[in-house]
Amino acid sequence: MENPRIRVNDFVFDMHPDAFFQSNRFLLEKFMNEVLDQAGATPKYVLDLYCGSGFFSIPVAKRAIELLGVESSRIAVREGRLNADLNGTENVQFVEREVDTALKDSDVKPDLVLLNPPRTGCGKQTAQLIAKMMAPRIVYVSCNPSTFAPEAAVFLKQGYKLERITMIDQFPNTYHIETVATFNL
Repeated sequence: MENPRIRVNDFVFDMHPDAFFQSNRFLLEKFMNEVLDQAGATPKYVLDLYCGSGFFSIPVAKRAIELLGVESSRIAVREGRLNADLNGTENVQFVEREVDTALKDSDVKPDLVLLNPPRTGCGKQTAQLIAKMMAPRIVYVSCNPSTFAPEAAVFLKQGYKLERITMIDQFPNTYHIETVATFNL
């Protein structure tokens, strides 16, 4: 039995039941477009942390020279690779690693860092590792304002400026809210 697939804008995504996928199908287009808008028209080298199955990676990669997605879930990485193939996106690479480990071992110099951590956030130490890369732009997608705030403070202390923040109410009538924020150096 094949997994269901969903079309968002001009992109097709395979949805494996064991891989995270944004759940409010009515807001997927708006959500994707907001992240694309905040990522900018021409990012060159993109590092997508907590990339999942590529929901944001693949559209951003279409504008970039190269995108590297880092994700700890083996199933999500496999789905990301499948989704890249489904969308003819050849300039994206997905790697299975814990984000903090990947950052400690890395010497990449992206001009855009995109991150979409789980509800627990990325943590202050990982935020510091991200800030030390000195990428000109960070786009942070968060589903938890209480973990976003202390991590955003790390970026601000490292010289970043919060340029834009947008709230997307993924689950109306609940306290859950998605935040898309852009930090620039």
